[in-house]
Amino acid sequence: MRQLMPTDSAERKTYPLYTGLVDYFPRALAELAHHSWANNEKHNPGEPLHWSREKSNDHEDCLMRHAFEKDWLAAAWRALALAELELEAGEVTA
Repeated sequence: MRQLMPTDSAERKTYPLYTGLVDYFPRALAELAHHSWANNEKHNPGEPLHWSREKSNDHEDCLMRHAFEKDWLAAAWRALALAELELEAGEVTA
């Protein structure tokens, strides 16, 4: 499995997590974090925040349904879930 971040200091600078992500989308990321929390409360009441991967594997269909409904936070969560799973599987290279 690929490391989360490069170990080379020069290469790490090409992953500007704060200035390239948080600075760009602060409101969307805050709402997405709340979306994760709210859905954890719905699907895993009383449990610590975590991604119950076994409870839903139809990310593509859910992503499209959320897009049709214009529920962009839910669509973004599903898109990130798909990206994470593909990266973990080595199907997408960063």
